[in-house]
Amino acid sequence: MECRLYQCIYDALRSDIPEAEKFLILKRYTAKIVCLHSRRKEKLMLDVDGKDKMDGEEPTLFHVLKRRKSCEAVEIRMIKDRQGIIYTRPQNIMNTFVQYVTQKYEPIDVDDTSIAIMEAAIPQTCPTVYADQLESPITYDEILMALRTGARHKAPGIDGLGLEFYTENWDTIKADLKDLLNRMVLHNQVPTQQKYGILVCLPKSNGDPTPDGYRPITLLTTKYKHLPATWYDVYVR
Repeated sequence: MECRLYQCIYDALRSDIPEAEKFLILKRYTAKIVCLHSRRKEKLMLDVDGKDKMDGEEPTLFHVLKRRKSCEAVEIRMIKDRQGIIYTRPQNIMNTFVQYVTQKYEPIDVDDTSIAIMEAAIPQTCPTVYADQLESPITYDEILMALRTGARHKAPGIDGLGLEFYTENWDTIKADLKDLLNRMVLHNQVPTQQKYGILVCLPKSNGDPTPDGYRPITLLTTKYKHLPATWYDVYVR
């Protein structure tokens, strides 16, 4: 977008339009570039660790280098597949991980009888007195308790909304959030977006250059993670 805006500025400067009109066009495109830079700075400061910034501090070269170093530390620049072929192009690296994860976690046939035997062998840890509570509609207090006990500054899911968004805007979104969670629990109406996560592959300490040397972590949406948190609150109380 920034490159496109600069191209528009260069085109305007080379055009034969009147100077007054050219000035307005340049001013408009310049304002859009400034807005892009401002949003980039805000994002940069959100990614900076709390100990490396002060309240109200503007981004500096230190923050830029810190962020770049952090990104480079988790960037996968090379991967070796099961045949020993090394890939360095981002698309090939992604395809290698997709193929690996698809094969590793593909569906398997399950014997229904074995499931019944396993259920009978598992000891009951939740008293039956909580059964009705667990199947009853989720309340505001349960959601708020789950929000307050959740971990802060965690990577969000595919919607980009972290726990802090819900705590800061609780009074505005609480009715919609409760309605969504109850639809998911009572009517099994789970939105498609909640069924997807972002898969991040973190390197293990063994230095293995194949996909086996990475630990896949799935980043789920905060709304989806609220469901077990509210049930846990009911059980604990």
